[in-house]
Parts: sequence; C-alpha cells; structure tokens
Amino acid sequence: MIIRRIFNQAGAPWEGETQVLKATLIEARKIWGKHMGEGVPYPVGFEPEDLWRTKELSAKLQVADENFEGCRGMIGFETETWVYNEHYEMDMALAELLKLRVLKEIPEEEVRAKTDVNWFLNDMDEKDYI
Repeated sequence: MIIRRIFNQAGAPWEGETQVLKATLIEARKIWGKHMGEGVPYPVGFEPEDLWRTKELSAKLQVADENFEGCRGMIGFETETWVYNEHYEMDMALAELLKLRVLKEIPEEEVRAKTDVNWFLNDMDEKDYI
C-alpha cells in the first residue's frame, strides 16, 4: 500500500509542494527493513532535524486540511472554490460570515489585514488571470 502511495505522489503533477511525498518517504523508511530485509539500506537519507520538521509540518498541514474541508462542507464550494449558481448568494453570505469570524479571532492587525485581502473565498475578477 505504501509503495502505491509513493508511486502516485511521485507521479502526480507537481503543484509546488512535496510535503506529502516527503512524509510518505519518511513513513516508508520506518518499515523498510521489515519488507526489504534488515541488511538493505534505505535509498533516501534524511537529517534528524529534517525528520522532526517534516513531522511537525505534516501535523500542521493536516489541521489546515481538516479546517479547509470543514469550510468546504459548511459553505458547499467545489474545486478552486467555485460554487453552484443556484446557491451563489447564500454561499457568498456564508463565506463572508466565516471570514468575519476568522478575522475576529486574529489578534495581530497586520496578519488580520493580510488574511482579509487574501481570503481564499473572496470573489475574484478572472480577467486578471485569463
């Protein structure tokens, strides 16, 4: 199973983030001897500090992913944050309520301002991207 995950992650289109692949390679390292034999060295090396940082980042990313999926479930947006036309007004109102709630919880003014400007559910003008 883990070999299939490594194969899928290594062969997937690269979107600028290799954390999941790296975490899977570290996970595979733990069971390498059991499956390949005790004398066979693991072909990928990691520094001890890198192992710790990767584990820490993986935990943070998991929380962020769970929060994102929770937002997705509440508001009902699809890939690239698109919403169905029939639900647009309601979904945008829910997104605005969520944004206000999140902004209220951010104590630092600079972080709050950056979050407000770059809110992932803000409506955007696609002309800038076409």
